[in-house]
This record gives sequence, C-alpha cells and structure tokens, in this order.
Amino acid sequence: MAGGWWLAVRAGLAGHSARSRTGPVIGGILEHAGVTGFLGNREQLEASGDDGRDAELTFVETWWRMYEDMPKANMDLAYPSSACGDFFGIEGKTDRGVSTSIGSQLGKMRDRVIGDFMIQKVGRNWQLTRRSVD
Repeated sequence: MAGGWWLAVRAGLAGHSARSRTGPVIGGILEHAGVTGFLGNREQLEASGDDGRDAELTFVETWWRMYEDMPKANMDLAYPSSACGDFFGIEGKTDRGVSTSIGSQLGKMRDRVIGDFMIQKVGRNWQLTRRSVD
C-alpha cells in the first residue's frame, strides 16, 4: 500500500512547480484510494472569477486613490470597503462595531498581494504598499 501511495504522489507531482504541488499530491493520494475527480472543475472555477478577487482589487484601488501609502485606522477605510458591496460583509451598528468588522477583514488580507498592492499592519494601523513595476 505504501509503495502505491508514493507512486501516486510522484505521478501527481510530475510537471508541476513547487508552488502548485499541493493539489496534485492530494489528488494522487485520493486517486490511489479510489476517489477520482479532485479539483476536476478547477479551470471552470478559476474562469468564473467569482472568488472575491475583483472586490479585493476594487477595495485596494479605492484605498490607494484616497490615501496612497499613508497608514490608516480601521474606520478610515470604511468608504473604500463600502465600494466593494457585500463582499466585505461589514457588520456593526456602532462605529466601534464597524471598525472591528473592517479590522477583521483586513486581518484576513494581511501580507497578501492583491494586484500591485499589499496590505500591511503598521502598529495599530494598516498601510497599503504598491509594488514597483519595472
């Protein structure tokens, strides 16, 4: 069994970069166990674009137009987050509630590249940095 598992893993890795190896490894293991079709609809899902990337990009572009790389508190980002519609799911009936909700969403996006931008935590504030285009 273990030998067959390793062959399935190696087959799943063939032709994939280090960055994209997780899916094929899991797929190889599942296929060896008799489960087929893992990530079979990946291309269709990626083509649909319905994963929030557009809303995130709208958010960071709006933020950049308003503040560029100036560090900002959660509440300063209420307008850019509202430009994304329901994607951010901002909740709260008070300013503090809204601020907490925005901070929670920013925490999920922290240190991730979104378009040409990256959201970083600077003390108690958030800062948007723009990657240089060479």
